[in-house]
Formats: sequence, C-alpha cells, structure tokens
Amino acid sequence: MRVCYLNRPGFGTIDPNKGLGGAQLLSFNEARELAKDKSFDVHMIVEGSNWERITKDRLTIWIMPKAKAFADSFNTYKILKQINADIYLERVLNKPQRIYDPLICKLLRKKYIYAEVSDPEFVRKFSWINQLTYKALLILASKIVANSESIAKRLRNWTSRKINTILVSTTISKSVKTYRKYILWVGRIDPYKRPELFLEIAKRFPQERFLMIISGQLKITLPSNVEMLCNIPHNKIDPYYASAKILIHTSLAEGFGKVFLEAWKNRTPVISLTIDPDDVLKKHRTGFHSQNFEQMIKDVKTLLTDRKTWNDFSKNGYEFVRKHHNLGVTIDLYKNLFLQIR
Repeated sequence: MRVCYLNRPGFGTIDPNKGLGGAQLLSFNEARELAKDKSFDVHMIVEGSNWERITKDRLTIWIMPKAKAFADSFNTYKILKQINADIYLERVLNKPQRIYDPLICKLLRKKYIYAEVSDPEFVRKFSWINQLTYKALLILASKIVANSESIAKRLRNWTSRKINTILVSTTISKSVKTYRKYILWVGRIDPYKRPELFLEIAKRFPQERFLMIISGQLKITLPSNVEMLCNIPHNKIDPYYASAKILIHTSLAEGFGKVFLEAWKNRTPVISLTIDPDDVLKKHRTGFHSQNFEQMIKDVKTLLTDRKTWNDFSKNGYEFVRKHHNLGVTIDLYKNLFLQIR
C-alpha cells in the first residue's frame, strides 16, 4: 500500500537550518516509522524552491516549489497524480488547500485523511470564509482523525461524522542525566504563542537563567538573564529539554502540543498558563495548569523550591509519555485505519 503525507511546511525535516513546527515533525516521524514496514510504500511532500525527490531509509520525500493558490493547486494535482498513492494524509493547510486538496484526491479516486492536531475552536476566531472552508474540509475528507481526546470532543461541534482518535506520539530515547540549568520556552514566534509572557516571568526571577528556543524572529530587547537560540534542528533538541528545570507554556490555543511530550519524555515538568491537553497536567500530575499569570509565578516558585513535587512531576510525565504516546503504538493504529479505508 502506498501512503503519502502532505506536509508542505515540513522542509525543516530535510534542512536542519530551517524552522520546524510540531505538526510537521509529527508527520515526518510517523512517515519515517511507517516506512519501516515493507508492506507500505511511504512518501512525503514538502515545499521548497525547486522540484526534487529524495529517498532515505525507504521514505521518499518530494519537494515542490512553493506557489500561490492557483499555481499551487496545479502543482498539487501534478505531484499527487505522479505519486499515485492509495491514501493521502494531511495536517496543516491554508484556506484554499482545504478545498482543493481533498477535491484533487476525489478526482484521482484516492482517499484523503485529515488529521487535526490543533484546537478546532480556534478557527472560530477568524473570518466566516475561514470557518466555511474548514467545514468543507471536514465534509470532503474520506476520514477525520483527532490527535487528542479534547480535539475529538471539540470537532464534534463542527461535524457529526465519525472521529477517529489517534494520539500524538513521540520517540523515546535513552535518558541522559544532566545538570538542570535554566527555565525553558520552546515554540514558533506567533502572536498566539505569547512569548512576551515568558520574558515577564524572567523579570520576576532575576536570579534564574532562562532559555528561549524559537522558530522565526523575535525582535525585542531581552532581559539580561534570558538567552535565545533560533531554529535548533529537531534531532538535537532533546538535550535542551533534559537540561531544563521547567518548561513554560504560554500559548493561547493548542491541540496536544509537541513541546509537552518533548518535555515529559526528558523528565521535565511543565507549567502551562492556558492549555492542559486532555487534562493530563491535572489528572496525571505532570506539571501545573496555572490559568492566570500570577498563579503561574507562584507555580514557578513551587517547582524551584519543592524538590518532592518536582520529582513527582518529573517521574509522572515520563511514565505518561511512555505508556500513552509511544510512536510504535500510534503507527499500528494508523495502519489499521489505512487498511480499513483502502
């Protein structure tokens, strides 16, 4: 069976100097893991500057030029027809792509799976056109996947169709013991990520070191105790999590953020201001869900001074990821889904 991941913003998976979001890394990891099964012929499409094809470890990556809507729809038809996959799976796409990607698959008589990794309710903050194209996408897709329980629940406000819940996953490498040096923030520079709140926390704790790892550019004067690194390759980021005392999460909206899993698998507790994905922070005691800024300051103080609470959160986070978000288990669920709809 031939499966293709449409992962347009995922050029950073092949060029470590480019930024890479959590959704793009998730699709890449799934594609690479699926390719280990010789009964699947796995492909992935990313956007770059020129047409190119690369094959590594049985995963074929197609690079197509980034283009505006009309040209992109033509390029998409061209490359999907050439790949000739049985199933196409996609996560992140813009308004026009929500319409023509599944329609092209229907035209080619192929199956199209939309996997939602973000909070569907966030779409309501945008224009009616944005909401309309999102509804159309959920109608046109052959199957809909929710990458967390909370996403599945919110998708039911948009559609009455069956939602297949398959949790986000991560690879778990051997733990490395290291000195915990700083308080960490990781993310793309977007207004809804609210990185400026991390800087405000740094000002409240001048005796602590703070590290920001960003994708994009942040043009702002940093407090003296804050260091910033840009576009760290995804295969080199684990040591930064393993050296962190705490991961701070300030996003206004999120699905099941990859940064949560990356922190927990490296035994780093999380303090989140707004988001508690699937209530894991509360139910499994993997960190704090502060809900307001002043409480977040108190929670940071607690984890800096209360060693028992820190140790409990550290152990619980690691065990939770190991049991519920293992990449091998996730891929088996996708295989079953692919075989059902072929």
